[in-house]
Amino acid sequence: MRYCGSLDLEHLLRQPFGQLGRLVRDNATGAPLPPVEVAARAVLLRAAGYEVMPMCAHHDRRGFCLGHPESDNGM
Repeated sequence: MRYCGSLDLEHLLRQPFGQLGRLVRDNATGAPLPPVEVAARAVLLRAAGYEVMPMCAHHDRRGFCLGHPESDNGM
């Protein structure tokens, strides 16, 4: 099994606003997201009960990755 990383929301929201874009990147392009988008997403996720910002769509109610079979990543 392979697991995706995640970002602790409380830690993320304590970071300098200008650096938020460097911490979270667009999945499709790899480009840094605008800091305001990262902050808004983090606040909404925290309000919904998440502990971490999930990096994939296969996560539990807290935001943690549930795992992916090794065959999913082309290995």
